[in-house]
Amino acid sequence: DIAALLNCVALDGTLCLVGVAPDQFQLHAFNLIVPRRNIAGSLIGGIKETQEMLDFCAKHDITASIKLIHPKELNHAMANM
Repeated sequence: DIAALLNCVALDGTLCLVGVAPDQFQLHAFNLIVPRRNIAGSLIGGIKETQEMLDFCAKHDITASIKLIHPKELNHAMANM
């Protein structure tokens, strides 16, 4: 839910979407205009941005949740994302 994500963004903040969302989303302009929020996007982040993200995650103890699968399970895993 893009509106829920935007509610986490501070005044004059930017929500940066990296990659392509699996589905289209709708957004009311009010959620951007009044709190002066921005949305930016990139298909990939650069090396500098990736390092900044990793540093931020390390500083705030943000970790990834992964599940190792066998290559034969890939189609099933993608369908369940």
